[in-house]
Amino acid sequence: IEAVHGCPSWWVSYGKECFGSARPDASGTTFNTALGACRQVRANLALSFDSSSALKSAISSSGWSSLTKVWLGAADSSSGVYFLDANKFLVSSSGSLKFYSSSSSSSGCSTGSCRCVIYRFNSYYRENCWKYLRYLCSSSIGGESEFHNLTTLDRTLSSKKSSSSFFSFPYWSISLIIGGLTVLAVFGTRMAFYHRAVAAQRRRETAGTGAGTRSDLPPAPPGSYPVQQQHPPPPPLQQPAAYDN
Repeated sequence: IEAVHGCPSWWVSYGKECFGSARPDASGTTFNTALGACRQVRANLALSFDSSSALKSAISSSGWSSLTKVWLGAADSSSGVYFLDANKFLVSSSGSLKFYSSSSSSSGCSTGSCRCVIYRFNSYYRENCWKYLRYLCSSSIGGESEFHNLTTLDRTLSSKKSSSSFFSFPYWSISLIIGGLTVLAVFGTRMAFYHRAVAAQRRRETAGTGAGTRSDLPPAPPGSYPVQQQHPPPPPLQQPAAYDN
């Protein structure tokens, strides 16, 4: 196995990432097809950049015009614009993303379908995902092990939103109240059993003390018992009579 120490040919290095196109000679493709093309070379659509420097260099290295529109690994969502790996899309001097055309009708799509992000000459736009454009990929040296698309982005953002909403008011406060009531109920039940056990023990002790007092009473004075009637002793037994032999 040959170790990979640098970026592929016609790709440029930016930080720890390599940027370029899987097929710079291709005329253009849709957003989803571009995702598949990048994956074939173990890369994602361009991620992990915080300025347009890497993108401009990759476009120049691919032999394209500086005005070329290229797909990036970012998309709009209900929570804002994110890279496909669910990191917030924060690019210096990018400003707010807008439609490539001046109005949504002239670009042939609505806000919902124009969620895929493109780069063109130091600016970033939302564009119809079905447009045929060139694309830029990015990959760490040696290739990526995780691949991202619109589905994985939406799933990750939905999971984060559900997790954060659970800990926001009123869910966390309701959970806290329920937990407190449960603790009080358990504590109250244990105290009730304790008091019942103490009361039962006291009743047993009281019953035992009363029985001992009755057995320790002094004997009654003489003459207090009824006199039994005396009967004469039985007559002595008579000797059997003698018989002649």
